[in-house]
Amino acid sequence: MKFYFKLQELISDRIIEKLYTLGIIIIWITCIIFYLTNYYITGRIATLIYAIAALIIGIIIWRLSCELYLVIFKINNSLLEILKELRRIEK
Repeated sequence: MKFYFKLQELISDRIIEKLYTLGIIIIWITCIIFYLTNYYITGRIATLIYAIAALIIGIIIWRLSCELYLVIFKINNSLLEILKELRRIEK
């Protein structure tokens, strides 16, 4: 617990990994609900195709957005390392 209050290391990687997993579960549940609620309305095959397309597109978009956040945080970590190194060289 002491680790979290000192802010010596970012926990963003672990949080984003957990959010990614949670998001995938939510996307799956949403697509299943979509399929089950529209099963008799639009037809079986059409609903299945829409649900699968939504699942694939949703997972790809969610993955890209999580990777974007990871890249942003890694760039921040790299810049902090460069800053520490420059400060060390100046002394």
